[in-house]
Amino acid sequence: MPNQAPLHLIRLAASSAGKPFALPQLGHHLEVIFLEKPLVDTPETCTYLCLEGELLLDLKHGDFLHLKRGEATRLEQDVARTLTPMGKTTVLMWRRE
Repeated sequence: MPNQAPLHLIRLAASSAGKPFALPQLGHHLEVIFLEKPLVDTPETCTYLCLEGELLLDLKHGDFLHLKRGEATRLEQDVARTLTPMGKTTVLMWRRE
């Protein structure tokens, strides 16, 4: 097995200036993002894992999900969502193929 250095996801996300950072070395469709302001995400099937901080997933009709560090959820395709960080927040996203 090749010797690979571990990836520090929080530092990688912070270096990407609020844009998703692709992680092909960990698997296709994986991204990490550092958020300081709300981001309208694409309405595709995606699992969100809050790595640092807290995240509100704002949904239609005033509904929302609140993720704290270490918590995850999955949203299905065609569910509109806005990722709203509560302070500085880092999120790992697994997008459906």
